[in-house]
Amino acid sequence: AIVFSTLGAFLVAVAAFVRFTKRFTFSNRDDYFAARSSQSATSVMMNFFASGIGGWTFYAVPEVATYAGSLGLAGYALSVIVPLVILDFVTPYMRKNLPTGVTLQDFVLARCRVRHASRWPLVAG
Repeated sequence: AIVFSTLGAFLVAVAAFVRFTKRFTFSNRDDYFAARSSQSATSVMMNFFASGIGGWTFYAVPEVATYAGSLGLAGYALSVIVPLVILDFVTPYMRKNLPTGVTLQDFVLARCRVRHASRWPLVAG
């Protein structure tokens, strides 16, 4: 009963917040999908970190530490952080050269044209 009452209270609180705030109004589709320049760099990086890592970190990190030890754990941590650091350096270049782009597919299409952009889903997927 406590779990369901907590979930219900949270649902009511979120619904009231969404209903009575104007923060979630978007003028067009591009603002909704891209959120271009509306968030800080820290907010975006934490979003990428959370979505890239996901819930499986609760199981994967202890498993890596158990099987590979401290060196495996350090390698795992580097494999998570290095793409975010690379993204930190590449993002200003992407924003400058493709200000209306939303996805990495848009950037590959603008940079490499159709020849390589048609192969991009095979590599990324």
